Amino acid sequence: MLNILYPPRERRLFVDRLEILAQLEAAAERLIQGRPPIHLALFGPRRRGKTTVLKEFLARLRARPEFGEGRLGAIYINLEPLASTAWLLATQYIGWCVYWLTAPPDTWPNDYLTWPGLLRAPVPSPLHRLLLELHDRFERRDASPSHLLTLAFQFPARLADLLQSPLVVILDEFPVLRRLESQRDTANILGLFRQALGAGPVGYVLAGSHVSAMRWLVQAGQSPLFGQLTSLALGPLPREDARLLAQRILPQANFAVWHRIATLCADQPYYIQALCNRLTLWRAAGNGELDLSTVDAAFYAELAQGQGSIHLHCQYMMDVSLEQTRYHAVLRGLLEALAAEGPQTVADLRATRFGTHSASNLRTYLMELVDHGLVERALEGKRQTYAIADPVLARWINVQRLGLAMAEPERPARSDVAALRERLTRVSAELALAKEAEVRDLLQRLQGRTVPGELLGTTEPVTVPTFASIEPYLSADGQVELDALARGVEVWAVEVRWQVGAASRADVERFAAKEADVPIARHWFISRGGFRPQAVAYAQAAGVYLTDREGYLRLCELAGQ
Repeated sequence: MLNILYPPRERRLFVDRLEILAQLEAAAERLIQGRPPIHLALFGPRRRGKTTVLKEFLARLRARPEFGEGRLGAIYINLEPLASTAWLLATQYIGWCVYWLTAPPDTWPNDYLTWPGLLRAPVPSPLHRLLLELHDRFERRDASPSHLLTLAFQFPARLADLLQSPLVVILDEFPVLRRLESQRDTANILGLFRQALGAGPVGYVLAGSHVSAMRWLVQAGQSPLFGQLTSLALGPLPREDARLLAQRILPQANFAVWHRIATLCADQPYYIQALCNRLTLWRAAGNGELDLSTVDAAFYAELAQGQGSIHLHCQYMMDVSLEQTRYHAVLRGLLEALAAEGPQTVADLRATRFGTHSASNLRTYLMELVDHGLVERALEGKRQTYAIADPVLARWINVQRLGLAMAEPERPARSDVAALRERLTRVSAELALAKEAEVRDLLQRLQGRTVPGELLGTTEPVTVPTFASIEPYLSADGQVELDALARGVEVWAVEVRWQVGAASRADVERFAAKEADVPIARHWFISRGGFRPQAVAYAQAAGVYLTDREGYLRLCELAGQ
């Protein structure tokens, strides 16, 4: 049955999440040792790999010796298709429990999700008697929806007692239970579930993709589950594991291609798989080698073409998040502004296109986007900034804003790939994909010239050396990445931060600490949003050149760009 839910081909692609899995397994270990259960809440945005983590956890539980010895049981239920009526939810909740604990290997679950099928299932006699008892209660005319839900939610504890085994119950998409709150006699469905948490040696893992809904369940004082769950948040993959995922899907590619895929996809597993699938199709259709320009073109195709998996996912995220909001147009406008300009404060937004809105109203709108998981906020010194949480979503919004969507070709040809590359290059300044290349060209043009020191954050004029090569740099272990490494008599390293927010001292310190395969004589940091005073003071002491947007434009004029 595990192979049906989690086929071997899917499991071969699993990477990392070791910290999350360690905490999940530690909670299971407590149950095995007979200690009180710790109930967990796992949440993260859609397509972040949450369900895959749950499947991997289930597979690891079933591989434990305690499972084979009957000293541990594990149940997985996706509540999304169940939460339409109380009767359906209660019936199939019981059915899934029986299925995971008693069904023969590789049995499909269909027969376990109806009462006739459940009563015919090959289960031990004590369990069959329990099912007969429950069926009788379900058939009574006076059986209320809340009573049926109580029976279902208490069923795992009764199973644990019957089988003399602790149970781990994994409930995916848990917040959908609240759909039933508007139905007759089920307004307190979370309260009914809360009563089951303390019954028997049963540990629960509740998971959900709606970040704000999961946070409310765990953190809100008015939630019946407040204080009952320990939160686990799922972020992007570490960079090395994102590259590993790309490598497992495209083993014929090279390190640079895997790294580019991970970078473009912001280390998010769903985007990586979608882009790799696109590249696989293009290669099968004879669209050239797997080089960096083809990766860029495929990524842009995924963003811009109507049937691209990344395009459809981003469209879905926007539609689902904004469809029930009261201020749809304003929220969409805020997302477009954040996508175009990067992290901004409320003051930044009011100074541009939102001057007619009060600061308090803008904060309300932004917090609604934060609640939906589309925007995240950060404290930079005393400045509260807001930014789109998903960099790929930000790029997709830019594609829509710039009117760059395109038709899906039936069969991509070489000419299609070339056209996509050209179009990507043409709009890449807006999409922040080619600013680094532009800066490398600027450095090339400035060689041998003397420029005013204030354009580099210093008091004396600076003569730019002559370089033998100016290229992006990635260390052999993939840990150090530079937007430009200019090699010559002097070696310069360049960092480009083309965002609205000012660079902090920590940003400059991290850059100044980077090392390459040759000694670096000069670090040059270019920041569109300028630099905070502490960053300027540190750079002057450390000998790091600093250039803001105005300085960069003046340098471009001097270089004739």
